[in-house]
Amino acid sequence: MRFLRVFLFAACLLAAMPALATGLFGGPPEPSQVPTRFIRFDAIDAGLLYASTPMPGMVALDVADITCVLGRARLGIALADFMGADAIDDWWGGTLLPVHVGYTLWTTPKKTAFFYGAVPDVHAEATGGWFGLHSANTLYLRAAVCCDVDYYGFGGRLEAGVFLPGSYTTPGWSVAVYAGLKIRLLTFGIGF
Repeated sequence: MRFLRVFLFAACLLAAMPALATGLFGGPPEPSQVPTRFIRFDAIDAGLLYASTPMPGMVALDVADITCVLGRARLGIALADFMGADAIDDWWGGTLLPVHVGYTLWTTPKKTAFFYGAVPDVHAEATGGWFGLHSANTLYLRAAVCCDVDYYGFGGRLEAGVFLPGSYTTPGWSVAVYAGLKIRLLTFGIGF
C-alpha cells in the first residue's frame, strides 16, 4: 500500500508542474499541435517471453496498467504482472501493484476518434514490485526497452531486457535476459 501512496503523491507533483514547463515534462500543446502529456491505459497485455532462466518459454500477462506520460518522463502502476509456463496452474510468479518508471526515447502519437494511439512509442522502462505467488516478500525487478504500437484500442508490444525473478539469494534464481511479444487489448491515451 505504501507504493500506491508514493505513486499517487508523485503523480500529483508531476501534474502540478507549471503550465509552461518544457523539456523533460513537456508542456501544454498549441491549438494545432499534438499533446506531450498523456494518461495511458492498457486493460490487458498478454504474450510470450523467451528468457535465459528459469524457463525458456513463458507466458506473460499485465492487467490494468495506468501510465502518466509527461513529456519524456513516465510513471505508472498496474493491477498485476504475471509470468509463468504455458499452463495457468504452473505460473511461478507475479506481482500485485507493480510500479514502473521510464523515459520516452521516440514517440509519434496519433489521434483517433476520441483518444490517442502510439505509432510507435519507444521507451525504456523499469518495473518493480513484491513477488506474490510462489515467493513471499521477495523483490521483483525488470528493466526493458519497449516498442509499443496501438491504434483504436488494439496493438502490440515488442520488448527486450533483463529481470530479477524473485530472491537473488535462492539457488537457481539469477538475472535473466529476455525478449517478448505481447498483444495489447483496450489500450488508449488521453492527451492534455
